[in-house]
Amino acid sequence: TVQKIRMTKFARTKEANKRFDAYFDLPRPSNPYPFYRNIPISPEISPSVVEKNFLEKGIRLYHSNRFTSQQQPDPFIRIALSSNHLEILEKGLRIIKEEIKNYQ
Repeated sequence: TVQKIRMTKFARTKEANKRFDAYFDLPRPSNPYPFYRNIPISPEISPSVVEKNFLEKGIRLYHSNRFTSQQQPDPFIRIALSSNHLEILEKGLRIIKEEIKNYQ
């Protein structure tokens, strides 16, 4: 049972990364099938503004300042690839792709 769950999770993660790559031309992390991906954004935009604006569009994402206690010269937003069904992920990626130019 565990092996079946693991293989299903791997297949979904592989497909989620494939869909992310279809929208964003960003380098892959060292893990070939990560559960999340990062998109760089401008350091001049307030983290709370970024999160709030995307949440108003139905996208819950996190600014990189949540993952450190230090100021970052290269902030990003983190996109979870394994939190929703692939159809919901696809819709979210489409919205992020349309809006991300306002934050870069």
